[in-house]
Amino acid sequence: MRINISRAFPRFTAASAAVAAATVIAALMATATLPLPTVASEPARSAESYLSFEAKIDGRCQNLSTGGKLQIVRNMHPTKEIRFRLIRYYIDVRQRGRATGIAGAAGEPVKLGCTLVGGRTQRWVVERAEFTIADKP
Repeated sequence: MRINISRAFPRFTAASAAVAAATVIAALMATATLPLPTVASEPARSAESYLSFEAKIDGRCQNLSTGGKLQIVRNMHPTKEIRFRLIRYYIDVRQRGRATGIAGAAGEPVKLGCTLVGGRTQRWVVERAEFTIADKP
């Protein structure tokens, strides 16, 4: 069975059909690029958000520079280990190399170094952090 569109819809021309088709295609392409909604029971937190820096009183750092403390990093996630890479700054100047390691689950400390060296400050900043595959039982 053939339907004559011009008889059923006299104002519907080939040009208006092409415009309608282009509009439908554009709308489909626009919705195809939208991100899909994520369904989660709790908001996902990045591995970096579980890393906590602390300065502890330490005799060696105190001897190295008065007022110096031992800088440590802890993983506050209860079950997952975190692989990290840190950038070290000495007197607010980025130093060569990176501090890397794996922070164990449930707050096990990882020693980084002294906060003061020769009376000058030293600090670490997270460059990258990611959860490891294995979970702690």
